Amino acid sequence: MQACGASIDWAASIFANGSYNDFFEQADASKDAPVYLPFIRGLQENRHMLGTFTELRDNHESSDFCMAVLEGLCFEQKRSIAALEESICVVGDQMHLRAVGRLSFNPLLMQIKANVLNRIVEPIAHEHAVCLGAAYLAANLCGEKIEIQKLIDNTYQPNARDVEKYAKRYETYLCSFSKMNQY
Repeated sequence: MQACGASIDWAASIFANGSYNDFFEQADASKDAPVYLPFIRGLQENRHMLGTFTELRDNHESSDFCMAVLEGLCFEQKRSIAALEESICVVGDQMHLRAVGRLSFNPLLMQIKANVLNRIVEPIAHEHAVCLGAAYLAANLCGEKIEIQKLIDNTYQPNARDVEKYAKRYETYLCSFSKMNQY
């Protein structure tokens, strides 16, 4: 996803003095997040679409903005997965999602992702996970098998209560996305 890390870097610099730990601690303390459209570097299919916060109220605190960033990134991933599944006529609600990269080490983000996507999330906690994934695909094409399960340290299961909460918030995200995408 375009600018995922950049969104967190930006928000951490604004709301948490540049500290990732403080950013995630604040996000975890959020009570009522606004909606964040994570297009701080634009949206590839609409160059006029930029990042924004919507559904703002005067009671929002910095912790709420931190949570909004995390939720917005997960909502956008859900929108992208849905578009991909629709374009190839596949419905993969039961598919697991494997996460890689620096952010896959954060349990709060991985749990939000599991709840928003309503899928099992399996972070591959290895510094060279992307390269290993490429090797795995190449080995499969050559008829060889690489055991990737050994690299999965933790699994995040969707929490039914939070799945329902995020399904409602996702509808608000889609409404905000639709309104902003008209310009």
